[in-house]
Amino acid sequence: MLLAIWLYPQREFYEDGGTRTYSALLYKYIKRNVLVDCDDCVKPYYNEDQLILFPNNFKSLDEYWDDENINKIPKYQENQKEITITKGTTNKGEPVVVGKLTVDKDAKYSISHSGKGEIIDYFVQYDAGNYDEEKSLSFSNQDAEEVRKKVNKKQNPFYKNWKHAKRYDGEKTEKYIFSVQHEKDGVYYIIKENGKEMYKSTKTFFTVEEAFKNFVVQGDDWRLLYNENKRNQGILKNKDTTQTRLIHNGEEVKVANAFALHNLGGKIFYFFKQESNSKIQFYLDGKIYDTEFDEIIHDLCCEPWAYNLRISLDGRLAFRGVIGEKFTYNEMVLPGFSINLEVLGNMGEEETEEEETLELKNPEI
Repeated sequence: MLLAIWLYPQREFYEDGGTRTYSALLYKYIKRNVLVDCDDCVKPYYNEDQLILFPNNFKSLDEYWDDENINKIPKYQENQKEITITKGTTNKGEPVVVGKLTVDKDAKYSISHSGKGEIIDYFVQYDAGNYDEEKSLSFSNQDAEEVRKKVNKKQNPFYKNWKHAKRYDGEKTEKYIFSVQHEKDGVYYIIKENGKEMYKSTKTFFTVEEAFKNFVVQGDDWRLLYNENKRNQGILKNKDTTQTRLIHNGEEVKVANAFALHNLGGKIFYFFKQESNSKIQFYLDGKIYDTEFDEIIHDLCCEPWAYNLRISLDGRLAFRGVIGEKFTYNEMVLPGFSINLEVLGNMGEEETEEEETLELKNPEI
C-alpha cells in the first residue's frame, strides 16, 4: 500500500503548448510540448520526454528547462537540401554553376536539368497536414503557415519574373470576337467569326463569382469556359445550381468540371475532371496528362483566395492540392516548358562542398 502511494502520480497540465507532468514521491515524468518563439524553426514546438528520479524530482517545471533546448529544434536552413544547376564545363572539366535551388528535405521532389542552364522537369510537394475545407483554407491553419515560411516567395527563385496568366479582357484576335450579351432573362456569351455570330452560350447569370472564366484562341481553334448558373423553381427556388461548360469550336467538351483555361505561349492548357469522382487531369497542347490530385484549390474568394492556383505564362504552376485526406502545397513546371535560372537570378554564387547536383527522372504527378 505504501509503495503504491510512492509510485502513483499526480497529473498536471500546463498552458505552454501542452506540457504534462506526472509527479510522485519517487519520480517526476515530464512530457514536454512547449510553444517557442522561433521564426527559423521548422516547427515552433519543443518536444521532449524527461524522467527525473528521487531526490531531484521536487523542483518546479521551469527549473528543469534549459534555454539550449531551442537549439535542438530543426531549423529551416538545416532542413534544406541545395541543388545546383550547371551549364557545360570549364576548360578544366569542372561544371559551371548557373543557379541554385533549395528544397526542404522532407518535401517530395523531382528535378532535372538539360545541362544547358535550364530546368526541364520540376516538381516539388510539401505536406500541409490533413485537409479540412474550412480550417485548411484559413490563415490560422498552422500547417499551411509552416509551409508558407518554407516556400518564402521573396527568396524562392521559382517565383522570380512570374508572368501571371490572365483572363481574356477584350483584347483583339485576328479571326474571332468575344462579347457579352445582356438580355432580360440572363447573360449570354457570343462568339463571332469575321463579324458573323457562330456561337451563343446557354443562359447564365452572376452569382458570388463571375460566370465567365476565359476565352482563348490559338490559330483556328477557340475555347470558351464558363459556369452555367441556373435558378431553380418550386421548393428549390433559392437553390442555385452550377454546371461547367467547356466549348471547343462551338462543340461542348463533356467534362464534370474544368478550370484554369489559358493560352500559355501558344499552348492551350486547362485542368479538368472527367467524372465528379475522378482524379484531376490536365490538357496541354493536344495531350492529356494524369495527376494524383482529387482537388486543386482555385477560383475562391475572400480569405481562401490566398490559396488559389497560380499560373505563369512560361509554364510554372503553384497550387494547393488535395490527395485523399492530405493537403499539399505544390510547385511544378508543365511538360515542354523549362526554367532558365540565368534569367531568374542566383548568378555568381560559388559552389560549396555540401551542394549536390541532381539529375532525376520526370515525376508522375
